[in-house]
Amino acid sequence: MISKNSSFFFEIRQKFSGPLIMKSLEYEIEINPSKSYWSEIFRLVIEEKWFNTPNDYQIWLKGFSKEQFQLFVAIEKGTGNFIGSVTLTTHELVNGEKISCVGTFILHPEFRGQGIGLTLFNEALKHGATNKTLVAVPSMSDKYASKFGFNVIGTKIIDYYAKCSALKLSSLLTDSRLKITDPSEVGWEKIYAYDRSITGMCFRGDFLREFFSQPGAYNKVVLNENNDIVGYCNIRTGPDNILSIGPFYANSVRLFQII
Repeated sequence: MISKNSSFFFEIRQKFSGPLIMKSLEYEIEINPSKSYWSEIFRLVIEEKWFNTPNDYQIWLKGFSKEQFQLFVAIEKGTGNFIGSVTLTTHELVNGEKISCVGTFILHPEFRGQGIGLTLFNEALKHGATNKTLVAVPSMSDKYASKFGFNVIGTKIIDYYAKCSALKLSSLLTDSRLKITDPSEVGWEKIYAYDRSITGMCFRGDFLREFFSQPGAYNKVVLNENNDIVGYCNIRTGPDNILSIGPFYANSVRLFQII
């Protein structure tokens, strides 16, 4: 699906003496293109030290409908070369409202500073819900807030890092009254209901199942004595053996420590 065609000029300044060369670059923006550009996107985000896995794009496609998830990809006409990307995921809340999340905004270094990123980002903002949130690196958050208005609530996600070798397993809390088991033993409908009660989001059950079932994912669900879910945790393995924890929910701080 092609959402927009654009063309513009940018300058290439030669290192040797000579005339200034002006080159016209024509590109198009496709939504969820049939040709997967995820391998190139994945390579770039890993270079930026972001956390993604090779499976993410297929998980998003399988876990969400076309109305819920869009990957916008700027592609050079003629060559099909990847220029840049941004994702938009729209969630319906239990109160009937909708909210969209913008993320994975990245451009190939060759095409940065030419205004393509602004066009691409604005194209994504035309879609989805009126209320939007943004996942961005801290160094860019203020720029997005001032330029695009992502400053109404001001909530920021803080990343914490720890070496597994520094963890002291002997100091972890335990509780014999709790049962820690696999999601398949609990049932996905029950997990969906618990997730909905925490996040307030509807229709993301398929995504959770795909997310939890991907290669390199490890997850557990915690039940109390009444067989009610009181928490769950998912851990994914990424490049360089980095572990990413999330989603991770629990009904109390103590349960967080136990899980």
